[in-house]
Amino acid sequence: METDTKTFKIPWCRTKYYENCVFPYHLYQLCNNRVYPNTECHNKRHSTFLAFVKSAMFSKLYAAEEVDKPDETVPVNNVTIPTLVLERIAREYIEKESGMDRINMLFSKNHKGEESEQLRMLKFTIIQIFCVSFFMKYVPEWKLAKDDFIRENRATVFRTRIQAMRLMQDQVSLRACKAGAIFSVKVTSFSAFLLMISQLIAVYRNKTSVIEYTVAAGITGGLYRINMGLKGLVSGTIIGASLGSIAGCFAWVVFSAFNKTQDQLHLQEIISKIEVERYLTGEEAFKNKVEIVRKTLLTTSVPQT
Repeated sequence: METDTKTFKIPWCRTKYYENCVFPYHLYQLCNNRVYPNTECHNKRHSTFLAFVKSAMFSKLYAAEEVDKPDETVPVNNVTIPTLVLERIAREYIEKESGMDRINMLFSKNHKGEESEQLRMLKFTIIQIFCVSFFMKYVPEWKLAKDDFIRENRATVFRTRIQAMRLMQDQVSLRACKAGAIFSVKVTSFSAFLLMISQLIAVYRNKTSVIEYTVAAGITGGLYRINMGLKGLVSGTIIGASLGSIAGCFAWVVFSAFNKTQDQLHLQEIISKIEVERYLTGEEAFKNKVEIVRKTLLTTSVPQT
């Protein structure tokens, strides 16, 4: 008795050795077809299983195909530009900029009506500081106010228990909210002033380093203790600069790990502006500029003999 056999051709394989082989995921599909001959099992679970087996068994073949792919390109409207050329054009913009131009760009909106990435991060950080500092003071002050109310009204006679609890909740919540608001305003204003100075220095220099945090913390600490006279100003500056250096090292490591340094963010911002330039200069002029930059890269990459 002859058995009905099927062969499965794999179009994505390049070698002849794998052309007429039956693999486990084909056997899985063949079993489904024989058990359920009138239905197609192409749901999400089956496709996920097939993709997993396929990628696990033939990862080397996929890696070989990835090597033959062309360089990564970034489409800008109808013009396809290699990433290296696009970054070169953006760096030409940055070289012509001044520090004040970057500061003005920090507070201005882009062509989409969106704020800069640095300003959004700054606002989000300030809001987080306000919320955290508020609850840091609210919780202990609430417990302290509750103990004070019980101690002060130990001999007070209330009509009902509900009246006593309501009066306690009102006084305790009001006192805790007031203390939390005062503390959070102080901490948030101090942090906002420090972060704003450090961000302005980083934008002006177009570089993220420890220096801007040291300078910003020194200025903020000195102004915070200026009410104590000259000694307070000097001591606040020294302590602030020391703590700012430590915080700056931590911030630099975090921003570098997540690719959020000032030069990287500004480079992405300039690259997004290239999309607008095409409409301003015209497609032909933009293509000519891309060709000039590409030729410049080719001439600089070829070693001179």
